[in-house]
Amino acid sequence: MSRIDKQTPSPRAQSGHRDSLKGQSPSLKQQPSGNQGKRPDSSPTPSPNAILSPAIDFLCCGGISIAAVIAIFVYAFFNPKSEFLTQGIGLIWVGVLGTLFNAPHFMASYPLLYGKRTQITEHRLASTYVPLILLGIILCAFLTPGPDATYPRVNTTVLEVMTIIGPILLAWHYTGQAWGMTGAFAYIRGIRMDRLERSLVRCGYYALLVWHVLWTCLYFLKRPESNIAKNFVSLIPKFNTAYNIWSAIVLLTIPVGIAGFIRIRRRTGITPSLRCYSPWVAIYLWYTLIWAYPGMFALLQIFHALQYLVFPLRVEANQYSAKRKRSGVKQFLHGTGYYLALVVVGVVVFELLPDVTLIWGDKEHLKDLVAVTSAVTASFVNIHHYFIDGAIWKIRNPQVRRDLFAHLKLAT
Repeated sequence: MSRIDKQTPSPRAQSGHRDSLKGQSPSLKQQPSGNQGKRPDSSPTPSPNAILSPAIDFLCCGGISIAAVIAIFVYAFFNPKSEFLTQGIGLIWVGVLGTLFNAPHFMASYPLLYGKRTQITEHRLASTYVPLILLGIILCAFLTPGPDATYPRVNTTVLEVMTIIGPILLAWHYTGQAWGMTGAFAYIRGIRMDRLERSLVRCGYYALLVWHVLWTCLYFLKRPESNIAKNFVSLIPKFNTAYNIWSAIVLLTIPVGIAGFIRIRRRTGITPSLRCYSPWVAIYLWYTLIWAYPGMFALLQIFHALQYLVFPLRVEANQYSAKRKRSGVKQFLHGTGYYLALVVVGVVVFELLPDVTLIWGDKEHLKDLVAVTSAVTASFVNIHHYFIDGAIWKIRNPQVRRDLFAHLKLAT
């Protein structure tokens, strides 16, 4: 989402091409003050501010995934030869969790981008050009079918490229969102990180970004059925070497990040809340999980989606109450209805639309056609979501800031 500016209260962009909540910390720059860099004589009163609530923020943005990964490793200790560890959580659970969390997280981005004409015109790349390019690639795939006997109606090499691009973009998506949440929760706690603290904490996210890319490339190169892997299989030893070296570097960033959090506490006198730590701890555990058990990658997308949903739900609640103050009960009911609507739309996009291809198919290739259409839909939405996310979460934008923080004193 899962980025804030030099301006107060918005932090400065950390991405080379965009500012968004996912790659940007709302606490990026310490504001000038007479005692800057010195610990105050008495600790400031901790802020009770939250996006939804302190408990929900913690659980969704890291707590649940931390507990889940630890539980999996405990299970692995007692059942090291379990098929669950190598094959993943299973299609049924992937479908259920995907319907409840992953699909809604994708769908929540679309009204945020396309709900306002100004957003559409301001972010032409995400709103117009990227979807048109993706549709052109998909059309090319269906107009240039290859020799693949399993999928004779589509150019599988083109689709493979889209399938690989998605997970590579997720490297910035996952790590950027986790960093944005660490910064956001520090910001609403009253913490303003200085440059050194940002560098110490964020270096781990950058290292994990590179690790994710290397892991993804190795994963696809080792797939024997992949057309691309057949042409680049000679690169596996080089990627393996880089991957092993970089894995060691990632481990070194853990004490560096801890040093950053310690410095924040000593300089400001404010102890970062569990919500600040949880995304940082969680993402190290996520990647440890797929390092040990690559088949668990689907869980990372569920964890990421759960993190993300907290923020569009808050924006929706704030917009709902913008014109007239609503009671907590009405906000809860509205939020629940909004979430259920996202679930329904997600089911239509990811489940029902691929099934529409049944009317084209013949009995011989029916299942294959539906499988291809499902993969195309998922790749399109996944890649497009990356660009939408980079557009709609520009916290330097006053309107975005108001929508997200309207329930707090930070909304100005």
